[in-house]
Amino acid sequence: MTADTKILVTGFGSFPGVPHNPCLDVIKYIQSHHLYASGNIQTLVVPVSYSQSIDCLDTAIEKWNPDGIIELGVSRRAEGVKLESAAYNLRNASIPDVDGIHCTNQPITVGLPIDSSKHSALPLLEIVKEMTRTIEHTLKVEYSTDPGRYVCNNIYWHTMQVYPQIPSVFVHIPMLTEDNRALVKDGVVKVLDMLVKLLQPTSDAMNMNT
Repeated sequence: MTADTKILVTGFGSFPGVPHNPCLDVIKYIQSHHLYASGNIQTLVVPVSYSQSIDCLDTAIEKWNPDGIIELGVSRRAEGVKLESAAYNLRNASIPDVDGIHCTNQPITVGLPIDSSKHSALPLLEIVKEMTRTIEHTLKVEYSTDPGRYVCNNIYWHTMQVYPQIPSVFVHIPMLTEDNRALVKDGVVKVLDMLVKLLQPTSDAMNMNT
């Protein structure tokens, strides 16, 4: 990692139905990982709130000016690590956020069509291919086009809408078990490793096999 490469990693806290979010375990693992003792990796826990999560993110970006962003969320549908390729201008969830705000068919950015989408500028298909080639086969790595329409999608849309100059990806992880805990943590670190490599000015950003 070069001294100039700074990555912000966010993860959500608890929310209705998930009293302990596994994102907190992954954030703690990243904080303790010896490869990231340089201080170039910043971590941030954000509440599962449409408004508070955005405020926290904006403050962190203004303070740290990251070169890349990884946003973590949990999905009960995830079997492994899901790299979300897109976010949508829509809030539509069956449960409220932690502030009690329940959104149904509401645009995130008023004035844009509700079916608008934003897509990650990162080569996610190549990242998925490389991760699948190099990590334990027991961890499923997926390229996804559906991040849901809850707070995860909301913060991802905001990130790409307001900060298009910062490469970003949203990563959904499953609930952690004794069988998948180490694999999921290492999988997220692998995404982090690859993002750092892509952002290093001296590296070949599109060659994922070197």
